[in-house]
Amino acid sequence: MKDQQSKSTASSTRAGSSSNTAFGFGASIGSSFGSASSAISYLAEQPDLSSLTDPNVAVHFKNLSKKDGTTKSKALDDLIAYVTAQNQEQAPLEDGFLEAWVKVFPRLSIDVSRRVRQSSFALQKAVAKTIGKRIAKHMPFLAPAWLAGLHDGDRAVMRAAHDGLQSMFGSPEKQKNLRKAYQPQILAFGSDLIENETKDSLSDPKSTLPEDAEGVYNRVASSGIQSISEMLHILGPEEADVHQKDYVSLCSSEKMLALLAYGDSSARRAIFGFIKVCFIQLRAGIMQHITQIARHLTSKRTIRNQTGTSHLFVESLTLVINNESSIMALEKSAETLQSICKHGSQIGSSQFWANLSQLFDALPDDALPRQSVEAEGIVEAIKSGIKRKDEPRANHTSAWRCYFKALNRLCENIAPLERDLLIKSNGFALVREYVRIGSDSMLDGLSRDEALQILTEALKSEPMQNVAGEEWHNMTQLLLQDLQTSLPAQSKDFEKSQREVQNQGTRLFGLQGRVSDVHISTQLCETFTSSTVIILKEGVDVLESREGKPFGAVGCILAALDNGNMTGMSSETAVSEIIDARLMKIIPQFLFAPAGPQLIDVLFLCSSRQTFQAVWYSALEVALGRPDSLEKRDIILRLLTNSKAPSEQGNVSHNTDLQHYLTQVVLSALESGTDNRVLDQAISPHNQHGLSNGALFEVADHFAKKLSLDETPTPSLEALRRLTRRNPHCVREFLKSEEGTSLMQTLLRIQMDDAGEESIICMELLSVFDDGTSDKASNVSQTQLDKILTKALYEIQDDSLTVDTCVQIAQRQITATPSSATLETVLPNVERWSVALDPFMSVAPPQSFAVTNELGPLVPLVKTSSTSSTALKPPPVDEYGLTSLLRIGMYTAELLRLNDNIELDSLDRTTLASIFRLLALTVALADDRLSFHGANPLWDNAAADAEVLDFVTEARAALQQMISIKYEGAKLLENLAQRSYDESASSFYHRREWARMQTQAIEVAGWNGKNTSSLEERLKIYQNRQGSIQDLASLITAFQVPLAKTPALLRVLNETIAKLTSLNLQKQEEEVHQRLALLTIILHADSAALEQVAKQRLIFFVKHVVSWLTSHAPDSLKSELCTCLTFVLPCMSDVYGEDWEKVLDFLTNYWNGGKPLNATAAATATISLWHSSLKLFALLRDLQKEAETNEDLKDAYNEKEDGLAVGLANLLSQSGRLSDEANLPLRATNQVLARQIKAVPAAKLGDLRGLYNLLDTQSREVQQTAFDILHRHMPQEQEEISVNVAIGKSVARLPEELLSLVSQPPDLDAGEDLAVYDAMPSDIFTYLSSWLLVFDHFRKASYKVQSDYATHIREQAVLESLLDLIFATLGHAQSKPIDASKFDATFYSFNIETNTKRNFEWLLIHLYYLCLSRLPSLTKRWWIDCRSRQIRTHVAPWTEKYFSPIIIADTLRATADWAKQQDADAEDAIIVKTNERTKEVIASKEVDDQQLTIAIRLPSNFPLGQVSVEGINRVAVEEKKFKSWLLNTQGVIAFSDNSIADGLIAFRRNVSGQLKGQSECAICYSIVSQDKQLPTKKCKTCHNIFHGSCLFRWFKSSNNSSCPLCRTSFNYA
Repeated sequence: MKDQQSKSTASSTRAGSSSNTAFGFGASIGSSFGSASSAISYLAEQPDLSSLTDPNVAVHFKNLSKKDGTTKSKALDDLIAYVTAQNQEQAPLEDGFLEAWVKVFPRLSIDVSRRVRQSSFALQKAVAKTIGKRIAKHMPFLAPAWLAGLHDGDRAVMRAAHDGLQSMFGSPEKQKNLRKAYQPQILAFGSDLIENETKDSLSDPKSTLPEDAEGVYNRVASSGIQSISEMLHILGPEEADVHQKDYVSLCSSEKMLALLAYGDSSARRAIFGFIKVCFIQLRAGIMQHITQIARHLTSKRTIRNQTGTSHLFVESLTLVINNESSIMALEKSAETLQSICKHGSQIGSSQFWANLSQLFDALPDDALPRQSVEAEGIVEAIKSGIKRKDEPRANHTSAWRCYFKALNRLCENIAPLERDLLIKSNGFALVREYVRIGSDSMLDGLSRDEALQILTEALKSEPMQNVAGEEWHNMTQLLLQDLQTSLPAQSKDFEKSQREVQNQGTRLFGLQGRVSDVHISTQLCETFTSSTVIILKEGVDVLESREGKPFGAVGCILAALDNGNMTGMSSETAVSEIIDARLMKIIPQFLFAPAGPQLIDVLFLCSSRQTFQAVWYSALEVALGRPDSLEKRDIILRLLTNSKAPSEQGNVSHNTDLQHYLTQVVLSALESGTDNRVLDQAISPHNQHGLSNGALFEVADHFAKKLSLDETPTPSLEALRRLTRRNPHCVREFLKSEEGTSLMQTLLRIQMDDAGEESIICMELLSVFDDGTSDKASNVSQTQLDKILTKALYEIQDDSLTVDTCVQIAQRQITATPSSATLETVLPNVERWSVALDPFMSVAPPQSFAVTNELGPLVPLVKTSSTSSTALKPPPVDEYGLTSLLRIGMYTAELLRLNDNIELDSLDRTTLASIFRLLALTVALADDRLSFHGANPLWDNAAADAEVLDFVTEARAALQQMISIKYEGAKLLENLAQRSYDESASSFYHRREWARMQTQAIEVAGWNGKNTSSLEERLKIYQNRQGSIQDLASLITAFQVPLAKTPALLRVLNETIAKLTSLNLQKQEEEVHQRLALLTIILHADSAALEQVAKQRLIFFVKHVVSWLTSHAPDSLKSELCTCLTFVLPCMSDVYGEDWEKVLDFLTNYWNGGKPLNATAAATATISLWHSSLKLFALLRDLQKEAETNEDLKDAYNEKEDGLAVGLANLLSQSGRLSDEANLPLRATNQVLARQIKAVPAAKLGDLRGLYNLLDTQSREVQQTAFDILHRHMPQEQEEISVNVAIGKSVARLPEELLSLVSQPPDLDAGEDLAVYDAMPSDIFTYLSSWLLVFDHFRKASYKVQSDYATHIREQAVLESLLDLIFATLGHAQSKPIDASKFDATFYSFNIETNTKRNFEWLLIHLYYLCLSRLPSLTKRWWIDCRSRQIRTHVAPWTEKYFSPIIIADTLRATADWAKQQDADAEDAIIVKTNERTKEVIASKEVDDQQLTIAIRLPSNFPLGQVSVEGINRVAVEEKKFKSWLLNTQGVIAFSDNSIADGLIAFRRNVSGQLKGQSECAICYSIVSQDKQLPTKKCKTCHNIFHGSCLFRWFKSSNNSSCPLCRTSFNYA
């Protein structure tokens, strides 16, 4: 390895020496100077590109000689890509490429463009990587510029140069060998830069800005010198010794040294670095030129121009002096030092002052001044330098240290007397200024600690200590004088005066304390002691004489006693007497004087004295005896909270007056939330003199009670949080008390009710209790939580905890110990649950439930207990309207859902069965209440419906899990069935839930056919048992799937039909009702079983029961009868008879003569009878359409059809009186009614004006049905109205009922989110559907009728409300209009869009389209008069973007249709052409082979913008009249709701009137002359007419003014 390295080094050296003339760089500096232009000059020779084989590469190299940086950068990038490709393909770079690159690289490496320089080094790296060792012979030409690039000054360029070198010469050893091998070339490169190059030689003055050229030269000079410095530093004296002459010659070059005063700091920095390294490495050689270097360094020009390099300048000067001390032993040394000092650091770093201190240390003694005048001049120069405006504040610390060091150094050669005067005037003057005026002194800009540190260091010196005693005594006397003459309390500047005295004393004794820590003379120590005693004595005197008002005196006393000033003095008799006999005694006396707070500080400062404790208690008693005030509070807290206060806590905690006062203070601070310092001092557990535990409990209890009463709990919660954060232990102990239990419940309730800051505070307060519990505390918390749950579930109040909170409490316990036993402890108490359920079980469900319930036919048979009246009394509810029963059910369901992983079969069997039964019944009641709000009072707040619906869903799922095989569900179901033993309401609820869940169990698990036989046996038992019809019906409902098509069920069906055929309604009404209910349930279970019943039996059954329809039987019985007939009649549709007519008569009479429907009837059997009769009607209508149906039914239906239609309309009108939103039976009935009435022709429904009122109902089905009928019938009605108006010449008016609906817009907030609604709210539907009907009146209506309707709307002023609603809702009011392109504005249907919000937006967009198309003038008027600037601003561009193209297309289409309807052969016909692209209509009339043409142009924001009419070609009409035609046409369009056809008609009428009766000119035989005029000159003799222009030409050519035809004289005028 050593041999290889030696060979490599030798070969490198030979390569370097063999190329010593490259680019003007010779083997030595002398031989290179004066050579041809260097490679970095802009005049350098261009490379020879003839040997390049790739023309693209040649082009790239030519581009490198361009002046534009972008072009060169692009060329370099292309060359990099070329070289990289060659490397990847392992193709060698040709020699011509290398020769060209070697010539251009040095010049590119210093280019003015940073990007070019960076790319040049990147290309150099790529070339070196590609050619490998071939680069060796080119290195003499490349190395100098490459190494100089390491110091370019731009980080990106330096990084590129470094990366290239690192890739070729990775180790430091290789890079050292590189510099060693090419040392001559690198030296020549740098020398040439200094000696020969200028900014004008490096940059072309013609194409380079002067500042850019200057920057290039500065950068190149700096990088070149730094490259040489780095090389000398790396090689060391041994390797550089060979070229020592060159280094020294360069360093001592006049041009080089002249650059020390050069304006660029980077160049100066490089030269200073070069000088330093030369002194280190080549000291022997450089010493020969040290005088020359020193001369340049000490020149005024050099000293003056060192901005940014002053520290390097001083360092270099110090280096020169250290090497040759005689340099400064000159007459002008003082002048040189003054010049250096007065210029300061010249915006340099603080290192300048540190280096300046070293310069003073390096000065030889004979160079120091011997006269104080000279020394003072240098000192003043240093002050001037420090106080220069451009001197950075950060340098002041180092500068003042330098100042005092220089002062001490300058005193060494001066006589003692002059030295003391110099120290007093320039050293202690600063001390006096600091003590007297502080921040405004010469030391301004330093912090207090920095100033103290500097002055302390200065006072350590011997010259300063020699005069310190005298000066310190003077400063003490000045302080004493200021203390005695400070302003009285009556003066407005009293506080300012006292603060100045206090600050002066603090600074004096602060400095005294610092100086006392160092070694000082005995005389100075005695001076300090005397100073302290004087200030203590005089301070106490002033306090006594002025009654404690001058707090500045106390400040001086504090400073004298503090800061280490009492070290070694406290035992002095004079000091002790002052402190104990006088100072301590006046503290309680002047406690509330202005100096009181500071006297307390003095008290605690003397805490080690024997009199301290007695004085402290005395001061506390004095403070408690004062009236309440903020001053009293602060004094007491200051006495209590100091760590040096007496430690006997019992004396404070048992002080009743003190505890009472502190309690009031803490309450006030907690409520205000601002006095955090007070809280920290009074309730902190670390303060032994604060509130006692009992007092803290009182505070916590106060806010706990206030929290339960406040409407806004935030202030009380904030107070409790502040209390908790400062003393969590106290709050934790309080929560264990009875009062704390109430607080916990309140916190839990607020936490669940609020999702914001209040909830976070509650969580924080509760976490204090959880985090601090031990085992014992945990048991206490368990008891408290049990009490909270009991109260929340069974003792309902307005402030009861929410169900979610209760679940969280219980879940916390389950999570801690997840087991069935834990779950059983938190499940509700079965007995108390039953007590809550019993009142609801005694009330029968509404009879209207027969429509929707599983056991609906049995609902009317339920018997209500005699005590049901008391059970109907509304039970207590919580603040959300939930009863205790519902809360228990919701709590249980949520617990079961959250803990579905716990095995419930491990629970007690009795408990499990009870929980199952009670939860099932609670869910059933909740389901009933959701179906019909009047079913039961389980809750009384409609806002809770969504929450209850979630509960029903979760509870059903939980019950389904419980009846699975795993939990022995069969036993649970049987337990539920065994509770139904009579006809009471409770039995009905049990039967219904058993049937429902049994059916679900069969659907989920399936049915085992082996059990069918036992089921049939059970059916027989129930059938034969007396009075068990309801049990039989529930059994059939529960097992309808396995019982279907079984012989047992068929037998029950036949027996039931036979029994009904034999019963007498009047005598056996109850049994008839029961049998009909049973028959209905059987037919619901298996309707196909009727096919196996003998038809004759069915005929007899129908003939027997039809008469019951007209009897006085209750509606519930008739309802079941209609249901049965609905199943039976299809089986005998071919049977003739009068029964068909009887059934239709019943329907007609009942519907037309029934009792009015009211709120009471909504819960009765009336609803069920409506429902079943409508079902029966639907069946009969379908049957009469069938071919096989008997003629009796068809004839009867045709005869009764009109009456039935009127009856349906009557039912619709009756149903519209009630809301079906919370009435599922009524809603189902309305749905059936809607389907039936929609199939009836509108003409048969009678007067439809009554349907308008149905739009304003609470039933969506009724509203929709009424709208559909009116919407369907409106076009036909408008055709009739148009004919009547035309014949009778009357005025058409909109229906007043309809106008009353559109005159009442809904109250809808702009920010309301309709997405939360399942359907559009009824009031919104009423209003908007009414507007749809208003616009339906315009369809098929004549123009006259449409105009009348528009006039009626304008008179009623109803359109404005609609448009206000549209744009307030669609986001225009919020400056965020929606994207209307997502909707079809020309079409709308209520039944397409399922999302309520999108449906609402679509409808509003469609209505706005109708407003623009039907009522454009009124819409435009609204837009112009709109008061909202935001809406008006956004409507126009929104309309233009989404609606105007549609309206324009419709308008042009309508115009084209009108044009087609013209009689093309008519004399007045005009030619009309429409152009949708240009939005215009061209209308023309041919006159004598010429076209009279106008253009009607529609604006882009039509119809909000005005239509314009322009003339294209005027023929046969005067200009003035033609313009009047255009204005007339435009006015007609504007006043006819933008009807282009009306404008064209007006234009056609004008043209026809103008041309009517016109004949040809008798001269030219044309109607229109060349000047586009008609013949207007008429001969009075022959009555022929002529064009004026033609006649004039005739007169001129004939030289005669006679008529061309009759030759009589023509009167031309």
